[in-house]
Amino acid sequence: DRTVLLEKEAQTLIDQRQWKNLSEHCSAWKREDERNAAAWSCYGRARHELADYSGAITSLKRAVLLAPQNDDIRGLLKNASLVDMQQKQLRKRIDADQNRQAGSVGG
Repeated sequence: DRTVLLEKEAQTLIDQRQWKNLSEHCSAWKREDERNAAAWSCYGRARHELADYSGAITSLKRAVLLAPQNDDIRGLLKNASLVDMQQKQLRKRIDADQNRQAGSVGG
């Protein structure tokens, strides 16, 4: 079965921590089989590992719609959302610090 082969290849890439290759593999997989929650979850995982949290969230939301009973996918989505929120908060603090520093230098 083709899906089994695609899942096996994805797992090999995960085990080898080849996130860019995983992203490319899963992107092709989800295009080939748009209604496959595993393909969308795979792509979401890859995007998360590549620090593309927005892309991860979008893909994982699609996976949850396709497999709402899957706790693993919901867990990945929750984690990606949390990290995305933390990254945005950190960027706000860094921007605020830079603005304060710029103001004190110019003053």
